[in-house]
Amino acid sequence: RMGRADDAMAAWRDLLERAEEGSLPAQAARLSLADLRRRQGDSEEARELLEPLLAEDADLRLRGRALLLHRGLAEDAGETVSAIADYRQLIELGGVDVDTVEEARVSLARLLLAEGGETDAADVLAGLPEDVAAAILAQARLGEARRLLEAGQPTEAQRLFEDIERAARGAGDGRQVVEAEVLRDARSGRAEALAAAGQLADAVAIWQELLREGPPADEHDRVSLLLGHVELARGQRDAANEVFARLSASKDPDTRAQGRLGQAEAARVGGEREAARRIFREVASTAEDPSWRVAALEELAEMATEDGRADEVM
Repeated sequence: RMGRADDAMAAWRDLLERAEEGSLPAQAARLSLADLRRRQGDSEEARELLEPLLAEDADLRLRGRALLLHRGLAEDAGETVSAIADYRQLIELGGVDVDTVEEARVSLARLLLAEGGETDAADVLAGLPEDVAAAILAQARLGEARRLLEAGQPTEAQRLFEDIERAARGAGDGRQVVEAEVLRDARSGRAEALAAAGQLADAVAIWQELLREGPPADEHDRVSLLLGHVELARGQRDAANEVFARLSASKDPDTRAQGRLGQAEAARVGGEREAARRIFREVASTAEDPSWRVAALEELAEMATEDGRADEVM
């Protein structure tokens, strides 16, 4: 969606004005606008938008994401001590979804790695089983590589992913399970860095190799999604649709929703806009996880804005 920030902002503001206060669409609009304003450097408005989402009556999943974004704003502002304390609080907060808690753990460990090295990060993780602490520290390095990737530094990210790969390959027998997962994540991350640098064919080759190795189901689905989207980006729409169709047939509801979103995007790229809208509406109304309903609503909002039909966002 690069280059469409103004259109996205207009769509989300329109949705926020039209939606019933406190409804899922309104909360989703607030979260997306806050994230967008953060990326545009307006931390003050981002904080204001997030405020209602931090209340206890907000949708729990969106509240967790809002808490994480709020902590990120503190980190952006150089409020390191505050950010560390807030990440710790989020980790200990009950009721927030597991993915958000794990992302907070990675963010905390990564921040500590940047501030004081592995000793400080290990101190924070003291009390956890050794293999769990090792996994979180490894994920912290992966998190730093991803930060470089998201900051538009794919070459630097690729180097760090390669360093993580080498460390994982050299791990002792006692950490084989942990490091095998880290190794797969690092290889996939390196492929993402290559894709970001425009080396799409090289990225596809790595993901295809990973899939041939038979990774666990959740990793298989994640790599397949990356593969599908990059195939679409390099003009291989049939190959992308083949991947998305397999994912759409999954018994897992999250995988199924993401596969359908991929099919909708492929239809959109191919100029089949009504088919894309139909699938996005399907996901918005049937997905079990609110985050996929939110993603579908965002796509519908952008399409409506593109077509000058903002009155159809709702």
